Amino acid sequence: VTGVQTCALPIYGLPIPGAGFAEKARVWGFEADGAAQVTENLLLTASYSYIDAKYKKFTLQQTTLNNIALAGNCTRVTVGTTSFCSVDYAGKSLVLSPKHSFTLGGEFRTPVMGGDLQFVAGFDSRYMGRRFADLTNATILNSYWTADLRLGLQAEKWAITAYCDNVTDNDTLKSGVVNLPDFQNALIVAGGTPPQGPGVA
Repeated sequence: VTGVQTCALPIYGLPIPGAGFAEKARVWGFEADGAAQVTENLLLTASYSYIDAKYKKFTLQQTTLNNIALAGNCTRVTVGTTSFCSVDYAGKSLVLSPKHSFTLGGEFRTPVMGGDLQFVAGFDSRYMGRRFADLTNATILNSYWTADLRLGLQAEKWAITAYCDNVTDNDTLKSGVVNLPDFQNALIVAGGTPPQGPGVA
């Protein structure tokens, strides 16, 4: 893969991050999914994904000590009287790219009251492996599990469902981007797992 767009660290020490382009990246993996009708009333589904994604050729010019130190390498470049580092991110994992992810779901249906009315119960769960929130792979977003439940009645022309999202009240961060401006503190923009939430639809 060539020309991979990413959220780059500030270039030339400017405190405004922007888009950068990795010259070359390697992404490979596989996916598998399936469904099993365990009984007449019970259906189970599952899927799994494995991804190995790394930058193969990706350099940026940096002047800030933080960015150079986090990259762990520096090729000195001098233009006129100005010197800066050309840092290499080759071998680093792509931002927000988990190696492992997994889903599991199920649904149970059974007629009630002898008509077209059905009782429906289901669950959906998801596992997301750890990911890196920056080019240097210094900031890690932890792996997490979430699970949602639902119960309801369904007829030909109407349905009512009670549900609870994130039943374990998992508050692990789901996504995030780290920008490192030209000072000692990092700016982290993150998105958390939705809080536990019952409802009716």
